[in-house]
Amino acid sequence: MLPLAITVRIAREVLAEAGFDPGLVSLAVEMCTAPQNLLVPAGGIETDEGHKSFDEVCAGLAGAVGELLGDDARAVELTGAIVNSDVLARVEAAPSLGEVVLESRAVKHPGFPDAVVRRR
Repeated sequence: MLPLAITVRIAREVLAEAGFDPGLVSLAVEMCTAPQNLLVPAGGIETDEGHKSFDEVCAGLAGAVGELLGDDARAVELTGAIVNSDVLARVEAAPSLGEVVLESRAVKHPGFPDAVVRRR
Protein backbone atom coordinates (compact mmCIF):
# COMPACT_ATOMS: atom_id res chain seq x y z
CA MET A 1 0.00 0.00 0.00
CA LEU A 2 2.84 2.39 0.76
CA PRO A 3 4.23 2.43 -2.82
CA LEU A 4 0.74 3.28 -4.07
CA ALA A 5 0.37 6.08 -1.52
CA ILE A 6 3.75 7.53 -2.53
CA THR A 7 2.81 7.31 -6.21
CA VAL A 8 -0.49 9.08 -5.56
CA ARG A 9 1.23 11.84 -3.56
CA ILE A 10 3.80 12.47 -6.29
CA ALA A 11 1.20 12.32 -9.05
CA ARG A 12 -0.94 14.88 -7.20
CA GLU A 13 2.04 17.20 -6.84
CA VAL A 14 2.84 16.94 -10.55
CA LEU A 15 -0.80 17.57 -11.50
CA ALA A 16 -1.02 20.61 -9.22
CA GLU A 17 2.23 22.04 -10.65
CA ALA A 18 0.80 21.62 -14.16
CA GLY A 19 -2.41 23.41 -13.19
CA PHE A 20 -4.67 20.35 -12.99
CA ASP A 21 -6.89 19.25 -10.14
CA PRO A 22 -4.77 16.89 -8.03
CA GLY A 23 -7.94 15.00 -7.10
CA LEU A 24 -7.90 13.35 -10.53
CA VAL A 25 -5.49 10.78 -9.19
CA SER A 26 -7.78 9.60 -6.43
CA LEU A 27 -10.49 9.08 -9.04
CA ALA A 28 -8.14 7.00 -11.17
CA VAL A 29 -7.04 4.94 -8.18
CA GLU A 30 -10.62 4.26 -7.06
CA MET A 31 -11.96 3.41 -10.50
CA CYS A 32 -10.40 -0.02 -10.72
CA THR A 33 -11.91 -1.21 -7.42
CA ALA A 34 -15.05 0.90 -6.97
CA PRO A 35 -18.47 -0.29 -8.17
CA GLN A 36 -19.13 0.88 -11.70
CA ASN A 37 -22.62 2.27 -11.15
CA LEU A 38 -24.04 5.27 -12.95
CA LEU A 39 -26.84 7.20 -11.29
CA VAL A 40 -29.17 8.86 -13.79
CA PRO A 41 -31.76 11.42 -12.63
CA ALA A 42 -35.34 10.14 -13.03
CA GLY A 43 -36.15 13.17 -15.16
CA GLY A 44 -33.29 12.52 -17.57
CA ILE A 45 -30.52 14.94 -18.52
CA GLU A 46 -29.86 17.86 -20.82
CA THR A 47 -27.34 17.20 -23.59
CA ASP A 48 -25.90 19.11 -26.52
CA GLU A 49 -28.58 17.32 -28.57
CA GLY A 50 -31.43 18.38 -26.28
CA HIS A 51 -33.19 16.63 -23.41
CA LYS A 52 -32.72 12.87 -23.04
CA SER A 53 -35.20 10.93 -20.91
CA PHE A 54 -34.10 8.44 -18.29
CA ASP A 55 -34.84 5.57 -20.68
CA GLU A 56 -32.94 7.25 -23.53
CA VAL A 57 -29.89 7.83 -21.32
CA CYS A 58 -29.93 4.22 -20.12
CA ALA A 59 -30.35 2.85 -23.64
CA GLY A 60 -27.56 5.07 -24.94
CA LEU A 61 -25.16 4.02 -22.19
CA ALA A 62 -26.03 0.33 -22.60
CA GLY A 63 -25.52 0.59 -26.36
CA ALA A 64 -22.16 2.34 -26.02
CA VAL A 65 -20.84 -0.08 -23.40
CA GLY A 66 -22.19 -3.04 -25.37
CA GLU A 67 -20.39 -1.83 -28.48
CA LEU A 68 -17.16 -1.13 -26.58
CA LEU A 69 -17.17 -4.56 -24.94
CA GLY A 70 -18.71 -6.51 -27.83
CA ASP A 71 -15.35 -7.93 -28.91
CA ASP A 72 -14.12 -10.46 -26.32
CA ALA A 73 -10.43 -9.75 -26.94
CA ARG A 74 -10.99 -6.06 -26.15
CA ALA A 75 -13.49 -6.71 -23.36
CA VAL A 76 -11.08 -8.85 -21.33
CA GLU A 77 -8.49 -6.07 -21.39
CA LEU A 78 -11.02 -3.52 -20.11
CA THR A 79 -12.90 -5.59 -17.54
CA GLY A 80 -10.47 -8.09 -16.01
CA ALA A 81 -11.16 -11.44 -14.39
CA ILE A 82 -13.62 -12.03 -11.55
CA VAL A 83 -11.60 -12.58 -8.42
CA ASN A 84 -13.76 -15.18 -6.65
CA SER A 85 -17.13 -16.93 -6.53
CA ASP A 86 -18.60 -14.33 -4.14
CA VAL A 87 -18.09 -11.57 -6.71
CA LEU A 88 -19.59 -13.75 -9.44
CA ALA A 89 -22.61 -14.44 -7.21
CA ARG A 90 -23.13 -10.68 -6.71
CA VAL A 91 -22.97 -10.08 -10.46
CA GLU A 92 -25.49 -12.85 -11.06
CA ALA A 93 -27.81 -11.50 -8.33
CA ALA A 94 -27.83 -7.93 -9.69
CA PRO A 95 -31.10 -8.33 -11.66
CA SER A 96 -32.91 -9.28 -8.43
CA LEU A 97 -31.84 -5.98 -6.84
CA GLY A 98 -33.17 -3.60 -9.48
CA GLU A 99 -33.27 -2.82 -13.17
CA VAL A 100 -30.15 -3.79 -15.10
CA VAL A 101 -29.90 -2.00 -18.44
CA LEU A 102 -27.08 -4.15 -19.81
CA GLU A 103 -26.97 -7.78 -18.75
CA SER A 104 -23.71 -9.37 -17.75
CA ARG A 105 -22.29 -11.96 -20.11
CA ALA A 106 -19.40 -14.39 -19.97
CA VAL A 107 -16.33 -13.26 -21.89
CA LYS A 108 -13.64 -15.70 -23.05
CA HIS A 109 -10.06 -14.57 -22.54
CA PRO A 110 -7.96 -15.68 -25.53
CA GLY A 111 -4.80 -16.06 -23.44
CA PHE A 112 -6.39 -17.55 -20.32
CA PRO A 113 -9.26 -19.85 -21.32
CA ASP A 114 -9.99 -20.85 -17.71
CA ALA A 115 -10.35 -17.25 -16.45
CA VAL A 116 -13.84 -16.21 -15.35
CA VAL A 117 -14.53 -12.86 -16.97
CA ARG A 118 -17.89 -11.12 -17.25
CA ARG A 119 -18.90 -8.01 -19.12
CA ARG A 120 -20.98 -5.92 -16.81
